[in-house]
Amino acid sequence: MNIRIKLTLLVLFMAFTLATASAQDLSIIREAKNQVTVGEPLDIRISLFNQGTSQKSVIIEERIPENFELLNPPEPTKTKYYNGITVSFLEWELSIPAGRSESVTYTITSQRPGDITIPPTKITDKSTSTILQGEIFQLTVNCEVNAICESGENYLNCPQDCPTGSKDGICDSMADEICDPDCTKDPDCTILNKINLKRTIFIILAAVIILITIRITKRKIKESRYLK
Repeated sequence: MNIRIKLTLLVLFMAFTLATASAQDLSIIREAKNQVTVGEPLDIRISLFNQGTSQKSVIIEERIPENFELLNPPEPTKTKYYNGITVSFLEWELSIPAGRSESVTYTITSQRPGDITIPPTKITDKSTSTILQGEIFQLTVNCEVNAICESGENYLNCPQDCPTGSKDGICDSMADEICDPDCTKDPDCTILNKINLKRTIFIILAAVIILITIRITKRKIKESRYLK
């Protein structure tokens, strides 16, 4: 094999090895409560540990989940557009001495209940351009129970406020004798329509019988007066 090719491969191998070692020198821990209530502030702490023998200069990038509002800091570092959706990001630049750790904290809040997946934290080593990613974070946002089926709540994420059959944008198709207005085909609607039709017919017949009875009674009263 040509010596130049061997040297090139050796340099590439060493660069890859150094980049891998650099990534392995850093560890990421993201800490936060895994359950909050709608409107409750959520503090998220990201800690980086430099287990190497030299200082690391890194860029931390954190994607803010959809339907979340930033409280601290109040504005994102940057925004990007994905398929017409605006996505907010926070960025920090840190220098971490060997054998030391550094951390950053931000606060968000959600106005919509549900199970949320916060994407992995992205770390870029500025000296090698190596990218390291943390773990995804699973978060449950519970609804604020107040007996009102509010915007963003539905039978799936807040059954306490939005019981089956509620107008909440979700067709639950439950056989509960409640016609769900969100369903195009709900067996309960057919059953209730039949019941309502029978009830309507019964009411009409009852009303007709009452009217006929009143007329007959009036006629008899007139006839009795005439005979007298």
